[in-house]
Amino acid sequence: MTAKEVKILLIKKGLNISDMARDLEPETEATFKSLQTMIADLLYGRRWFPSLAAKLEEKYDIRIEQPKQFKPIKEQLKQAA
Repeated sequence: MTAKEVKILLIKKGLNISDMARDLEPETEATFKSLQTMIADLLYGRRWFPSLAAKLEEKYDIRIEQPKQFKPIKEQLKQAA
């Protein structure tokens, strides 16, 4: 997702990254700041956290596809061939 698409998605759902981090903090062992960074990285496609992606989908109905660059090498090679 592009930055613009992420912002539009969050606005439509009435969410922001800080509120989601505060909400998820008791359920995880991560700190508030860590969760903010992880959620932002996940939404903007900079990192891939499968368990966090599952929580966002379950709790906020935000489905995040795994970026191509974070798929296993085996799958990447199959697609390239």
